[in-house]
Amino acid sequence: KFYIIRDGCARIKNKVQGSQLLLPDLKRGDFFGERALISGEHSDMSVTAVTNCVLLCFSRKQFLKMFGTAEDVMKATVRKKILENMSLFQSSELDS
Repeated sequence: KFYIIRDGCARIKNKVQGSQLLLPDLKRGDFFGERALISGEHSDMSVTAVTNCVLLCFSRKQFLKMFGTAEDVMKATVRKKILENMSLFQSSELDS
């Protein structure tokens, strides 16, 4: 399943060679479960609500019907992140 956080905050942990790797908290608009959409594999990650959360949940079939392929969504997400981060380089601090 694929999940989008509608409201709230969640913490994601990833098992890496027997150790737990703590990743940045997820917030409104963030998502998880994309690995299952792409490969059908089970993930070693665990997600725990930090606050009360409202999640949108999609099966693979529902996701494809609504959003297209996971690859299309990932490309759009990367483009969005690049554009968001470009504003960091337009800061007046870099002008000095």
